[in-house]
Amino acid sequence: MSKPKHVKSIGFVKQNQIIELQLLLYCYFKNISISQSELKLLVLIARNKKANMIDIINSSCFIEERDTDTVLPYFEEIYKTPQSCRNILNKLLSLKLLDRDKQKNVFISTDIKLESEGTILLDLKYVYKIL
Repeated sequence: MSKPKHVKSIGFVKQNQIIELQLLLYCYFKNISISQSELKLLVLIARNKKANMIDIINSSCFIEERDTDTVLPYFEEIYKTPQSCRNILNKLLSLKLLDRDKQKNVFISTDIKLESEGTILLDLKYVYKIL
């Protein structure tokens, strides 16, 4: 039997990129298709941990379209209107990428096992074996 080829890659990335990579890997292996804007929203939610749905909506809309000022530490203009963000949040909830509690706080699903704080080392090992 031949020895498998080993591909070793080491790199340093920004916090948003490592969160995106974890989310993309989860979606890839679960055959879930998400857009770039949906990925950005998931990263925003991951960085803010558990946040009220209205705060997430306001922190991801264009400034001139926000209902109120954002109170979250991380925000990014992703969607033009609050309704667009609401629609995407509902889609992500139905895909089970997000969870919601009784107080209407949204957070990344615990099934994803996402790390978003501190120093993050992803030690991934995947093997492809020819049968």
